Amino acid sequence: MASKYGVEYTSAIQNVPSEKVDVSKWGGRVRIAYGSYSLSADLAANDKIYISQLPKGAIVYDAVLAFADLDAAGGTLDVGYEYNQAGDSALTDDLDAFILAADVTSAGTVGMIEQNNMIGFGKEMDGIADIVVTVSADTDATSGAIKVAVYYVVD
Repeated sequence: MASKYGVEYTSAIQNVPSEKVDVSKWGGRVRIAYGSYSLSADLAANDKIYISQLPKGAIVYDAVLAFADLDAAGGTLDVGYEYNQAGDSALTDDLDAFILAADVTSAGTVGMIEQNNMIGFGKEMDGIADIVVTVSADTDATSGAIKVAVYYVVD
């Protein structure tokens, strides 16, 4: 049996002298960006709901989407981010980085950790970013709530 060491473990524990590990990776304080939206009409495909905001440098480690029963069949929501610095072509939005096509045909919750290969895990925000829920397939409900919590750390 061979022992293997991760990058940060090697830096902090194995290396002599040891190297500091970025606080966003070891010992960082987890923060939450939370927001909610109450429906007053049904949602159409490609509608965007701006929920909260992440600061530049935030590193995302999880996201949770909670929702009421919003559709009889086929309604889905994505959760991701959109940079709000107009005109900065170096920043690329990703509207489904955290949660992709969550089925909202019955009330429930979906976490980023439950979905496979979400590119938002460990993503560092390159600028101030809005957390956005995008309707990827329209809904029928005219009432109900959508809630989002994004867990992140900053240096």
